[in-house]
Amino acid sequence: MLRLILLFFFLVVLAIGALFVLAAIRWVSGPASQPKGDTVPETFRTIAYLVLIALMFGVSSGLLGAA
Repeated sequence: MLRLILLFFFLVVLAIGALFVLAAIRWVSGPASQPKGDTVPETFRTIAYLVLIALMFGVSSGLLGAA
């Protein structure tokens, strides 16, 4: 069990180190370019919001999810 905890701790330290390296690379490369427009079509966005609302109501009412 102790080896499993140490492995998990080592993986967490490795992940945090990788995030610091990626942050340093982003900082050195400068600011990102701004996107030239909206990349998601309006129809797709509307459908996604409706599905999200239906999913939220289904989960909160108990109709969806673990029984």
